[in-house]
Amino acid sequence: MSLLPRSLFGRLALLLVTVVLLAVLTSIVMFRQDRTVLLARQFSETKIVQLQALRAALETADGPQRRENLARLNREYGVRIVPEADRPTIGAPALGPRFNALAERLREGLGPDTEVRIAPRLSLWLVRVNAGGKGYWIGYPIPLEPRAEDVPSRALPWTLSVLALLLIAAFVCAGRGPGAAAQTHGDVASRRQSPR
Repeated sequence: MSLLPRSLFGRLALLLVTVVLLAVLTSIVMFRQDRTVLLARQFSETKIVQLQALRAALETADGPQRRENLARLNREYGVRIVPEADRPTIGAPALGPRFNALAERLREGLGPDTEVRIAPRLSLWLVRVNAGGKGYWIGYPIPLEPRAEDVPSRALPWTLSVLALLLIAAFVCAGRGPGAAAQTHGDVASRRQSPR
């Protein structure tokens, strides 16, 4: 017993469905990978600009109103700022390729003493920056995974449309398959043999 269809239409349909499904799966995987890289790069560049602005603001945050200044910066930037003097170590080292690339980009933009850590219990990733000769931990919320509506959901209707068109084309081709070609050839041969 063979798993391959016996009819020409069945074989064409199987071939077309297989090719379309492989193309769609490849496209979705490549889209997700490219999108993830693009979002990570955009996220890190946005945070570098924000951290540079925070570092400039923190250089003048010392003094009698230090706590009020830090609270204001926390609100304005949507972060959590902790002076390193209050908490020398916070969170755990951020490991993995995602955080290694982010840490390297942050060091390029903010200096070699920049450190990235993660506090999963608080859902924060923390960046250590030097401002005015003092260290600060700046905590950002960990970015969430893309929402379901961000996933390429339009791929299914387009795939089904293309698949339907290809199956119609396969049906038409199968209808003109070897039997139809032989009949046409036979008609042409009989016309040549008949006397005029």
